[in-house]
Amino acid sequence: MRFADPASGDELCRPAPAPPAAPAAIAGGALRLDAAFCRGTAALTTTHGSIGAAVRPGDPGFARLVTGVTRALFPPPRYDRTNGAS
Repeated sequence: MRFADPASGDELCRPAPAPPAAPAAIAGGALRLDAAFCRGTAALTTTHGSIGAAVRPGDPGFARLVTGVTRALFPPPRYDRTNGAS
């Protein structure tokens, strides 16, 4: 996951030299969260979300952002009526 400028999924999967010191604000003070589920350096799934200004980790909106991004990144398995889960 990355709290910074928009990034592609494969870009998120490459090793980073060092994590950022703190989340980065985007225009207007909003916070953007980009996330990728990787296999090696290739993104299998990607998603992003953002939240308005004045966000702190204890903020319920921040928790909803992280929860929503996580659910989008790891969707439930699809169900195929003929063969079960796929």
